[in-house]
Amino acid sequence: MFLLNSIWRGIKGLAKLAFPFFAKARELRHPGQRLRWVLRLLVLAATLVLLGFINDWADLERVLRAPLPILRRIWLPLLFLIIYMMSWLIWWLWELLTAEKESSEFPDIDEAWDAALRALEQASIDLTQSPLFLILGSPIGTEEALLNAAKLSFEVGRTPRGANAPLHVYANRDGIYLTCPGASLLGRQSALLSESPLAGGGGPAARPAPARSMAVDLPALAVATATQGTASSPFEPGVLGRGPESSDEREKPQTEVRELSSQPRRRRASLIKDQVEVDLQTGRLQHLCRLIVRSRRPYCPINGILFLVPFAATESADEADEIGAICQHDRAAVRDSLQVHCPVFAVICDLEQVPGFRTFIGRFPEEQREKVLGLDLPLVPVVDESGFARMINESVRWIAQVLIPTLVYRLWRLEEPDRKNASEVLHENIELNQVLTRLQERQDRVFRSLTRAFASEAPDSTLFGGCYLAATGRDAAHEQAFVVGIFRRLLENQNYVSWTAEAQAEDADYRRWAMLGWSSIAVFLVMVASLGYFFWLR
Repeated sequence: MFLLNSIWRGIKGLAKLAFPFFAKARELRHPGQRLRWVLRLLVLAATLVLLGFINDWADLERVLRAPLPILRRIWLPLLFLIIYMMSWLIWWLWELLTAEKESSEFPDIDEAWDAALRALEQASIDLTQSPLFLILGSPIGTEEALLNAAKLSFEVGRTPRGANAPLHVYANRDGIYLTCPGASLLGRQSALLSESPLAGGGGPAARPAPARSMAVDLPALAVATATQGTASSPFEPGVLGRGPESSDEREKPQTEVRELSSQPRRRRASLIKDQVEVDLQTGRLQHLCRLIVRSRRPYCPINGILFLVPFAATESADEADEIGAICQHDRAAVRDSLQVHCPVFAVICDLEQVPGFRTFIGRFPEEQREKVLGLDLPLVPVVDESGFARMINESVRWIAQVLIPTLVYRLWRLEEPDRKNASEVLHENIELNQVLTRLQERQDRVFRSLTRAFASEAPDSTLFGGCYLAATGRDAAHEQAFVVGIFRRLLENQNYVSWTAEAQAEDADYRRWAMLGWSSIAVFLVMVASLGYFFWLR
């Protein structure tokens, strides 16, 4: 049986080499382009020789009617050669009819996408076989820091390499991650926020709230620990026993953040009100989506979307409304272009720029930083649109009023007057309280932005899988945390995709036209055969 399977696989391999348009892309990417053509010609020549022997062995010259004797001797090889050439001609006509216009409106996106496809081909990663995840927006730092924080081993690194490229691809066998900082409204808004002199903090530094009694907050700790695994996971043995950072390592970055926080915020013009820029970025995103559809056909274009919402975008209620409207606009553009429902996740990034967050991260061991800081939500909750908005509100409130306070209170340390580090412990507790204060201040604004972005439609078509907080800075030791679990969630939910109603209706129309076309061809062939038979009898 093994021998028969090996023979069959060999025959299929030769057939796919001779007819590459019937083979999957990944089955032909190991040899080079020239080598494939050499092998293809050798297979074709061997097939013609074999058919010539069969033509002589079957003595077809005696049963064939042809005006020239040479045609009777090579009839079988000639028939195969005609069929082979017709197959290539049909494939070429199909590619010609379905190809995009040569004069693209966005040549920079085309060049970047072609470079990404070449990199995937060189790494033998099939775009149609590996899941594709679209990442909209970017951190205030760099998107490369975000992907590094995910701790994924990429076979294809940042491609194209240029910082000004409208898109970048990172890929391995398990997934392909596509960022588009220059081809989306959210990416443009993130760039504008990063240009602001106060992209990270905004406004004067918050005055820390008075220290609370640990006894008062024990019930909240018990509730959070019992009701949600995300809250209890950082409290495993050994989490709080980690020593604090040295004052030299901590003071300099925190001082820089405080200096930024004391600067006045420069007002920006609203991006969502700039209709010219909105139309431009929407057109660029839709063009990228068309390229994805063309390259992934006939499979689902993407397997998930990750929205990166900068923490600076929640500085005020107006900015929160604007970032929510931008996310909603980008999501609608993606859905209309790709015609697919897929899991969607939101990440409030750049948390490392919150004063005190470095101290917050420093108390977590490495394995705890790889978990999510947030709340997982059911992709299809049994609620209506108003109930969906309430669910998002309760989720954000739980993160701000239960999860973060629970973590902060557990990370606090008590001062011991007889120890020399009492002032250092007090300073760290104040910084941890700053984290709590800042995040609770932004609670309502985060809710406004998420509700505007994801609660404007029925939840069964949104597939909103959760909201998370993440530190996405450049310093892996002190500014990156809670990112690994988010990408793990993307991979775990990659199969929950479905076509939209518009896509299904369009597919039904294509099927009806295809059935009509095949029926017409069948009727035509029957008529030709009947006429041929009639004239043959005469």
